[in-house]
Amino acid sequence: MGYPEAQPDSGYPSPQQPGSPDPGYYYPPPPDPRSRLTPPAIGLLVHGIMTAFSSVMTIVYGVAIMLTLGSIQGVVEDDIVQQSGGEEGLSEQELEQIREVTGLFAMFGQGYGVFLMLLGVLGIICAVLVIVGGFKMMNARSYTWCIVAAVAALVPLPGCWPLGIGVSIWALVILSDQYVKSVFH
Repeated sequence: MGYPEAQPDSGYPSPQQPGSPDPGYYYPPPPDPRSRLTPPAIGLLVHGIMTAFSSVMTIVYGVAIMLTLGSIQGVVEDDIVQQSGGEEGLSEQELEQIREVTGLFAMFGQGYGVFLMLLGVLGIICAVLVIVGGFKMMNARSYTWCIVAAVAALVPLPGCWPLGIGVSIWALVILSDQYVKSVFH
């Protein structure tokens, strides 16, 4: 009585034939490389959209800080003077120190607002790179764009950087596979 032959698409090992050194295992073909690209591409798209949203909110916050701290300088200065007994009770040198301190406070606030706006613009640029790369990865187009998108997702920006680390490492691992590389054109 002989052993049945392994079915070519079953994915199960065939029983060893008597006297045969090779067990005749059947290894199923690897999954379609295009199907391996879709999950990390969706992750890149989600990360890019979240980064774009948080970057816009960072810009809005920076503008609000600039406007608020720039206009509040006079109010804070007047309040300090009133709590100190009014202008009559303060020397010219003390008044100048109060103006200097409140001016430094306003200048720091405006500088911080500019920093936040620049950080937001950088976030929008990275978000666009990640979103475009995610679409290209989903359609297996432009291997270079996909690598750039995965690296751009590593940039530590406000809001979603931890998600970006996981998604970008996953995308880079998938993109480094030789079967996946062969799909790009």
